[in-house]
Amino acid sequence: MSTAAWAPVDDTIPPLRWWAAVICSGLTPLLLTPLGDLLDPIWLIVVLVVLTLVAVGCGLPPAFARAWRELTTQRRVGGATLLAAACVLALLSSVTFFFAGIIDGFVAIALAAAAHLVAARVLTTVLRVVPGAVSPGTLPAGDPAKPRGLLTRVDVGLRWLPTAVGVLAILVVLGWTLLRMGDLPWFGFVEGSFAALSILLVASPAAFWLARVLPTRAARDRGRELGIRYGDVDLLRLARVRHLALDPIGVVTDPRPRLVGVHTLGRLQATAALQAAASVADDGGTHPAHAALVGAARDRALALRPAEPIDGNGPTRRGRIKDTVVTLGTADAFDRVPTELLDRGSTLFVGWGGIARAGFELVPTVRSEALADWPELSALQIDPVFGCADEVALRHVGSALELRDQDMHVVSDDAHAAGDDARTGPATTTPPTTGRQTGMRTTWRSLIEDLRALAPVAVVGEHGTEDDPDVFVLTDAPARTEDGPHPHTPSSSTTVRLTHADLSGAVRALALARKASRVTTQGLVLVAVVHLITLPLAALAILEPTVAAVVGAGLPLLVAANGLRPRSFDREHADA
Repeated sequence: MSTAAWAPVDDTIPPLRWWAAVICSGLTPLLLTPLGDLLDPIWLIVVLVVLTLVAVGCGLPPAFARAWRELTTQRRVGGATLLAAACVLALLSSVTFFFAGIIDGFVAIALAAAAHLVAARVLTTVLRVVPGAVSPGTLPAGDPAKPRGLLTRVDVGLRWLPTAVGVLAILVVLGWTLLRMGDLPWFGFVEGSFAALSILLVASPAAFWLARVLPTRAARDRGRELGIRYGDVDLLRLARVRHLALDPIGVVTDPRPRLVGVHTLGRLQATAALQAAASVADDGGTHPAHAALVGAARDRALALRPAEPIDGNGPTRRGRIKDTVVTLGTADAFDRVPTELLDRGSTLFVGWGGIARAGFELVPTVRSEALADWPELSALQIDPVFGCADEVALRHVGSALELRDQDMHVVSDDAHAAGDDARTGPATTTPPTTGRQTGMRTTWRSLIEDLRALAPVAVVGEHGTEDDPDVFVLTDAPARTEDGPHPHTPSSSTTVRLTHADLSGAVRALALARKASRVTTQGLVLVAVVHLITLPLAALAILEPTVAAVVGAGLPLLVAANGLRPRSFDREHADA
């Protein structure tokens, strides 16, 4: 998309023409100062007319061509149409009225040409700080996600703003003419013409467009630097997230748990049980629980015995130590597990002959980064909700992070499969929960449905698969890569890709979206306030056309500088 999308002039014209237009335009105000008294009145007018015509002829022909295309091909009124109408009105009014000493129209249109040319060149340079989104002379298209609610009305208003400004200018001319009809109708027409000229010059559709689009584009660009790919997610809607649903295992905790207790039966010693379990686990497998047992055995300087691997699947391993087949795994891997082992919080067991002889209490280790990022969730006013199939791990993490009981949920094993099915088709799940308490078994889908009744919810981790525009999934398994759809993940337009699906990445993604939302709101309010002040002043003939020309071209510069603020998000922390 060329600069025509946001500016009514072209900054890619040849340098000689650009400089001629800017220099001639900049000289016109000097003729209204005491320097202009050095020339005879006739020569003063001639020089002023020549400078203005050179400025308009060198710098604004593309604006007239663009205005013609807007009216004939696109069937709409745009920023180029407003500027072209202002040029025609100013030149006609000045030619008609300069004999009465009214020559401000020449100066106003010359200044408008210079201001718009300079603003377009400066904006193009400023917008180059958004690499990948802006190239010289271009600006990206609007946010790919369709806005909703208030933003929909804002976008509709932007499409009709130039037309409304044009209608207002015509009404102002008629109004001033009718107001002076009784005594000075000609003078009323003159005042109305210059008031309409001020209205056309001060109106800035480009400023509204930049305020609407640029902050989210800058946030997406900054997100790429931080390892965040927002995809087609609407950042302004993502900023409304108030609940963060996540499985703490691997997101808040380290992948490898730690051993906190060894529980044995009879005369079996804890060291012997750990030695046997670690010997079976040390067969080249990568299961986190097995790695934790091997690491604990080595920390206690226990020599691992040679074990001949027999079979294994997931957390279950079987190996032969001398003449005994030792089994390491969960309770399902044994014919019988004594209740005293289960009651003591064991999550992994070791035994032989189909009977568990010892149990290991493994708990996840909460990452230090998660502890550091936890207060930021409160600062963002986001409520975290944990769902985990391991009730012991859930209780341990909740205690470390001081979670409320109603924010911890035991998610049954089949709930994960139900969540996966939600991406590809309907799934039968339990009804939405009516209350939350530790130990309540639910499904991811019903949990998310419950949270969505309050506000949009973000889901972090591999189980966040709800294919719904109200659910924003943050996951390290991308639904779509830079080269196309991910081969193992169904496509989803609501997926934010993180380099690491951890709490820090999720908090950063949400905080960056919040900043983009704030900057967008600030920019829109700023432009709206300026227009609410300047348009009535212009209609009342209080705002001079020369001032209106500078304000109308300078406002996009101010909005662009504000819109780039998301580029500085978390720069110190990210660069450390």
